[in-house]
Amino acid sequence: MSAPARPDAPCLPTSPAKLTTELNTNVTQRQALTFTIIAGAVALVHALVVLLRPGTPMADLEVYRMGSFALAAGNDNLYSLTYVGPDLALPYTYPPFSTVVFPPLSAGPATPAAVIMAALIIMALARMSWLLASNLSHLPQTSMLVTALIMFVLGCAGEPFRTLYGLGQVATI
Repeated sequence: MSAPARPDAPCLPTSPAKLTTELNTNVTQRQALTFTIIAGAVALVHALVVLLRPGTPMADLEVYRMGSFALAAGNDNLYSLTYVGPDLALPYTYPPFSTVVFPPLSAGPATPAAVIMAALIIMALARMSWLLASNLSHLPQTSMLVTALIMFVLGCAGEPFRTLYGLGQVATI
């Protein structure tokens, strides 16, 4: 007769295959958390860089916001609008998608909207990097994290992402 199981005893997997699956899941979750923390830090730094640089940060975002303001005011002729910033003028030439999706970013001041947009763009790139690296099933778990980080850093540093990010475009999201 076997002894009854203690309620405080750890629950062990019933097979080696299950143990391997659980260990891989835990490693992947830790790596995902590590990657998310690093990507979040990069997003914060990028947002500060956007806000501190001279000129109109995220000019396209300002055009989207202008379109949302106009639509809320009853002006449905978006293509007649022109955003005039301190150093440029941009006509509304964008698909209406951005105007319909971005009213929450139009509700407040431009600075918080730029920070939110910067974070969304960076986190979208981080997610794409993680998904690409995780689909390389032949890589060991540690290499997957390193690969995702390399993809993410190269993505942040390279064109066309830098331009897309600097203008606050919706393409990444």
